[in-house]
Amino acid sequence: MIRPGDVFLLADNVGIAAFAITGMLTGIRHRLDIIGILTAGYLTAFGGGIMRDAMIGRIPYVFQDPVPSSVATISVLLVLAFYFIKKRRASRIEQSRITIFFDAIGLSSFSIAAALLAIDRDLNLFGVVWIAFITATGGGMVRDMLLNRVPKLLFTEFYGTISILIGLLLYLLSRYDLHRNEGVLIVIFVSSVLLRLAAYRWNWSLPVPDSSGSTDDRSEN
Repeated sequence: MIRPGDVFLLADNVGIAAFAITGMLTGIRHRLDIIGILTAGYLTAFGGGIMRDAMIGRIPYVFQDPVPSSVATISVLLVLAFYFIKKRRASRIEQSRITIFFDAIGLSSFSIAAALLAIDRDLNLFGVVWIAFITATGGGMVRDMLLNRVPKLLFTEFYGTISILIGLLLYLLSRYDLHRNEGVLIVIFVSSVLLRLAAYRWNWSLPVPDSSGSTDDRSEN
C-alpha cells in the first residue's frame, strides 16, 4: 500500500503538468499573446484544484506549496520553447491531438487525486464524485468561458463522464479498502486515459436530444 500523501501529490502534480500544457496549447490555437497563453495554462492547471479546496474548507495548497506553480511554469515554458524552436510547424490537427493526449492524462490524474482526497475526508458517494468531477473539469471550464467557448465538458466525447466514473469506482473500492492499491490505481489511470483517447478517436459521446432547427454556436474545440 502507498501512503495517502504520496499518491495525492503524484497524481496532482501529473495533472497540473498535463493541464498546464493543455491550457497553453489552447491559448496558442486561439492566438493569445504570452501573458494570455500563461493565463490559459495556469487557469486550466489550478482552477479545478482551487474550487476543490474551497469546497472542502482548506486554503488552496497551490498558494502554500511552491511545487505546483513550479511544475506548471516549467511544463509551460519547456513546451512553449519547443513550439517556437520548431517555428510553429505543427499543424492544427497535430496540436489538437497533442492537446487531447495531455488532456486525457490531466483528466485522469486530477480525478484520481481528488477522489482519494474526498474519500480521506469521509465524504459520501455524491461528495466523492462531485469533488472528482469539479477538480478535473473546473479549470478547463473557466478557461473556455474566458475564451468565449461553450465548456467542452458539456458536449465533448466522454469528458466529464470519465471523471464521474473514476470517482464512483474509487468510492466503491474504498468500501473494501482497495482504493490505494498501486495496481488498482495504475489500471484505473491507464484505462481512463485510453477511454478518453478512444472517445476522441471514434467520436463517442453521450446521447444528445434532437434540436432540429437550432443553431450550433459552439466554438471550435
